[in-house]
Amino acid sequence: MKRMLAVAFLLGTAPALADTPIAVAVGQVTVVRSTQTISTLAVGDPTIADVVAEGENAVLVFGKKAGRTDLVLMDGQHRLLRKTSVIVGLSDGDNTIIVRSAGKDGVVNDAWVCLPTCAKVKDK
Repeated sequence: MKRMLAVAFLLGTAPALADTPIAVAVGQVTVVRSTQTISTLAVGDPTIADVVAEGENAVLVFGKKAGRTDLVLMDGQHRLLRKTSVIVGLSDGDNTIIVRSAGKDGVVNDAWVCLPTCAKVKDK
C-alpha cells in the first residue's frame, strides 16, 4: 500500500516539473493560473521579476529587467504545483533567442536576450 501511494504521489507531481518557460517583457505583466490553490509562491531573483498572488489560483508576474530566474508555486501541504523559468526581455519575445548547440550530454539550449546587442541569459 505504501508503495502505491509513493507512486501516485510521484506521478501526481511529475507534470509540474516539466513546465515551459514564462516569457514577459520588461515593464509588462503576465498572469500564471493554477487549477489548484496556491499557498506559497517564490521567485529566484526579485531584481529580474516580481510575483504577486492574485486570488487563490493565479499569480501576476512582473518583468523588471532582462534576464532569467525561477518561479515556484506550492500548495498548502508544500507540494510542488509548478516550477518553471521566467525569461524577461525588452518586448514580448521579439528579443529572446534560443540557441541550440551540441554539448557533452546532448543538445544544449541557451537563451539570449537581444537588446541593442545580444547577451547570454544566465540561469539562476
